[in-house]
Amino acid sequence: MSNKRKELALSVVSGLLIVIFVFFSTADRDHSIVHRLCDGCFAAGMLLGGLGVILHCANQGALNIFGYGARFGLNLILPIFGKNPWSGDERESYYDYCAKKQEQEPKPTSHLLLSGGLYLLLAAVLLVVYLSV
Repeated sequence: MSNKRKELALSVVSGLLIVIFVFFSTADRDHSIVHRLCDGCFAAGMLLGGLGVILHCANQGALNIFGYGARFGLNLILPIFGKNPWSGDERESYYDYCAKKQEQEPKPTSHLLLSGGLYLLLAAVLLVVYLSV
């Protein structure tokens, strides 16, 4: 099995675990089984799809400022994590940080987006079934 298929299978199984968790955590309410399954699929779809969107944005560089700021702040507070940021030319600029991040290979996000879309589609189908009953 290829690496992409393993990632997709893992994200689908983790979404199934989310569905099961939501299904059993709403057991004390007076909802039908289809309603509880629809809620679980929607929660799984939003969590997986949202995580995929955030990772895709991070791959594009939209969140670089937060990583740079956290690294700079940790180096300022606790110099044991790296070099002292106030020590002259050794300080890495934001431009250099972004250039270094651009050279790194992006993290795959397609498996999260696909599984999130799958669970949202399943939630829409279950919603139609629930509303028609």
